[in-house]
Order: sequence, then structure tokens, then C-alpha cells
Amino acid sequence: HRLTLLADLRRGLAAQDLELRFQPMIDLRSGRVAKVEAMLRWRRDDGTQLPLEFLELAEQSGLIQPLTRWMLGEAARAASILRDAGHEVVVSTDLSMRNLIDPDLLAFVTLLVTSGELQTDLVEIEVGEIELMDDPVRSRETLAALADLGLRFALDDFGTGYTSLSTM
Repeated sequence: HRLTLLADLRRGLAAQDLELRFQPMIDLRSGRVAKVEAMLRWRRDDGTQLPLEFLELAEQSGLIQPLTRWMLGEAARAASILRDAGHEVVVSTDLSMRNLIDPDLLAFVTLLVTSGELQTDLVEIEVGEIELMDDPVRSRETLAALADLGLRFALDDFGTGYTSLSTM
């Protein structure tokens, strides 16, 4: 099953059978949409696959890098489209631990920023607490380099791992 799913995922990535869906995050004081979180979906003949069903396999196989590159590019395009339509909304997207240790990530993001495809005031990167703790030194280096490009970050799933109250 996993080998079939992996082969299908490779084909789906090549055919761009992927889409982003956006979950709004509301500023409770103003009632306005403050940002939207980009959620990856994979369209298959048998229905839409949620990330829970394929991201672990993508990370184990190395497909997470091209998936992330696609997602960052699409999130940047969506953010520009929203701004052009008059919506001042930040688009948030996730990075995994594999992304944080990917030696080519910085070059890819730098290209997006310098080409104008990614406007750093419109895109926010979310990183999970657990991902940060897997290799804190490398994670910090990568995040510092991305921050030097002007990107902003949010801590995702805070309290579900190392700082969880349930572990105290």
C-alpha cells in the first residue's frame, strides 16, 4: 500500500494534482481575517487526500522538499492575488523538520524573494515546536537565515510537545 501511495504521490506531484485550501484566522478584537493558513490537499481519483494521509510518507521518501517548494510558491502567489484584490491578509504555511535541514531550502526561498514572487510581508512560516526541538541548532540557523530575508515565523502546535502541560 505504501509503495503504491508513494508512486501515486510522485505522479500527483508531477501532474500538479495538488491544491491549497485556506483556513481563515480571525482577529477577535476587530472581527477581521488577520491571516489565512494554507492547507495542502492532494486530489486523487478516489477523492481528496488530507496531509495526515501522505505527509509522513513524503518526509520519509524525500518528496517533502518538492512538495514544500510547490506549497511555498503557491502560498506566495495566493498572497499576491489576495493583496491585488484589496485584502491585506498574510498567508501562513508550514515547514517540517526535513525542510529545516534541507541544504537547498534557503537558496530556493532566496530565489522566490529576489524574483519578487514571494513578498515577505505577505507570507508567514509556521514551524512546529517538535520540529524545532529535533535539531535546535540547525533549526535556529535555518530560521535565522530565512529571517534575514525578511520572513516572519509562528510557532505551530505549541504545547503539544516539549512544553505540554500534560508532561509536567
